[in-house]
Amino acid sequence: MPPICRVAGLEIRDRLFPTTVEFPPGVTAVIGESGAGKSTLLSLLVGFERPRSGTVDWCGNRIFWMPQDQGSWPGISAIDHLLYVMPAPDRAQAQELLAGFGLAEFAHTIPERLSLGQAARLATARAVAADPDVLVLDEPFSSTDSATANRCWELLVRWREKRQGHIIFSTHRADEVFGFADFAICLLQGAVVGSAPPLELYQNPANLDAACLLGPCTSLPAEARAALEIEDHRGLYRPEELTITAADDGLTVREMRQIGSRFELWLETDC
Repeated sequence: MPPICRVAGLEIRDRLFPTTVEFPPGVTAVIGESGAGKSTLLSLLVGFERPRSGTVDWCGNRIFWMPQDQGSWPGISAIDHLLYVMPAPDRAQAQELLAGFGLAEFAHTIPERLSLGQAARLATARAVAADPDVLVLDEPFSSTDSATANRCWELLVRWREKRQGHIIFSTHRADEVFGFADFAICLLQGAVVGSAPPLELYQNPANLDAACLLGPCTSLPAEARAALEIEDHRGLYRPEELTITAADDGLTVREMRQIGSRFELWLETDC
């Protein structure tokens, strides 16, 4: 299927290196650490910022952007936030959307009186109410607890299926990528280091930093792999790829820490 958006040579000085990438239909996650360039890329996509060079082609799609600061309208009630963007204002539908995002009792509350998490949910509900072809969401649930965020994501997934729409969102959370994205773009220090389905990026990361964006990963230098007789030129290992067994001539365990269902071990080698 053709992409919903094409980016060619997009660049902004000191923040985003020249970027060429296509966004396929469905849900695309832009994942990276803080300062990696996620918000910069999204703001360039929607035209909020002008690039130093490059082009963005939305292929005729109508978009609605939710910036990281939500872009709420001061003094305007929550329900009016939705009614003002609806192609055909429908108060009952607006009430239903607010209820779905856990804001039914705040229909007549202005955004200044909402918490950060509530304001983010209002901004997301407004984006859905606008009924665009593509939602562009900048870390929509970074101020929301996991359980509430998951419920909101289920609403977004249902909207996408019903509307046959698309979602592009930024995040630093691997669980959101694996839980809801069909495609992912990895950003490191302003550069795209991978663009593929999440599982493919997880299994074949570009480097250790890119690997760690999508889950725990460790590396062994070439000397250590040679000493341990490991025939692997990549040197990157996920927890599920490792088995630790005791051995008389094994490595020394310097520290062990349990994190949920897994253990992290620090091993000492002679290399």
